[in-house]
Amino acid sequence: MSASMFQEFLETKKIKFEGKDVQDKIIFLLTEYSIPFGKYSNKVVDIGIPIPKDFPNSAPYGLHIKKNHGFEEQIPNRNPSPLGEDWEFWSRGIKWDEPKVRTSQYYFDHINRWLEVV
Repeated sequence: MSASMFQEFLETKKIKFEGKDVQDKIIFLLTEYSIPFGKYSNKVVDIGIPIPKDFPNSAPYGLHIKKNHGFEEQIPNRNPSPLGEDWEFWSRGIKWDEPKVRTSQYYFDHINRWLEVV
């Protein structure tokens, strides 16, 4: 098991990304990602998806997002990001109890739900 599973998922979905090794995670940077649902539907943002190196055994956690996206004031639990001053980290957990939900698609859908409700 490894973060390469998430990379394969992105490749299958034809989502452009760059992988960045940061501490004990690989952060998949998606530039010009279009939010698919919600108030900010079709808004284009840059996001970083942190995936543990032993994914899916360990749960992924949170989301990095480039600042100045227009809704940062509405988001609680924003923190500095190791990606630099232009980024922030949204501290968000995910329920990862059952093996059947430990998939790339499940986590990606969860991220879209976070972006949908901003």
